[in-house]
Amino acid sequence: NPEKKFAGTTLNLLTDLLDKYSRDFFYHVELKATDEKLANFTLDILKKYNLLDRVIISSFHREQLVRMQKLNATLPLCHLVDEKVFPDLMQAMKDDKAAGFGIVAIRAPILSAAYVKQAHDLGLSIRGWGVKEKADMKNALASGAEGMTIDWPDWLIREVLQVVR
Repeated sequence: NPEKKFAGTTLNLLTDLLDKYSRDFFYHVELKATDEKLANFTLDILKKYNLLDRVIISSFHREQLVRMQKLNATLPLCHLVDEKVFPDLMQAMKDDKAAGFGIVAIRAPILSAAYVKQAHDLGLSIRGWGVKEKADMKNALASGAEGMTIDWPDWLIREVLQVVR
């Protein structure tokens, strides 16, 4: 039971992470809530740490990406597309392109070369999300997507090293 396992564990704030690592990394910051002030609050933090050139903003909530776009039109925006919300993924990609987003992310287990081609034909970059097991990671790699969100980077490193060797 994860709730018992992690009971009492404190979560770091974005500012804690940025205080420690600042410009050492390229960040993918996900706007998880729908609060209207979240985009502005997040942008203020990124400006404070001088990270506007080292971040991609992502969200399942298209309205958050639109808010961020209005605040800063140069930030790369990634729409995390859930096929349960947008069953026509091809149309979702077209809508994302029309909205001015540069990146689309599709759940890794269903990511395919056809989706990658469609995204590229539209001028979008494409990533995978929702990697829960190694098969998901391998599927995202095989699809030709530019990247994926993964909680176990050691899996990916081992997989890539095996291919290189």
